[in-house]
Amino acid sequence: MNETPRNQNGWDPFPSSRRDKEETAVQVATPQNRLVSNLEQAEEAATDIGYPLVLKASIPGLNHKTEANAVVLNVGNSTQLRQEGQRLLDLGGQLLLETMVAPGVVELLD
Repeated sequence: MNETPRNQNGWDPFPSSRRDKEETAVQVATPQNRLVSNLEQAEEAATDIGYPLVLKASIPGLNHKTEANAVVLNVGNSTQLRQEGQRLLDLGGQLLLETMVAPGVVELLD
C-alpha cells in the first residue's frame, strides 16, 4: 500500500490517496509532480520530470497560492528553477514541481 506523501509538518499538500482513487475511477490524467524540500532535490526532480515546469509553494493553510505570489508558470531551465524555487522556499514550507500542461487543459480543484 502506498503511503500518503506528507511534508515535514505531517500535512498532505495534495490529498493524493483520495485523488489517485478518484482519477483512476474516471481515468483523468494528471501532471507528473514531486514535492521537495530544497533546491538540490528540485533539480533532481526537474531532471526526472522535464521542463517546462510549474512551481508551487506548499505551505499548510495557504489555499490561494496565486494571490500569495506562490506559483510560477513556465519554468524553463535550471537557472530559473533555482531563482524562483529559492524565492518560494523562502516563504516557508516545501516546493511542489509539476509538469507544465498544454493550453486548454482543465485543472480540477478539490
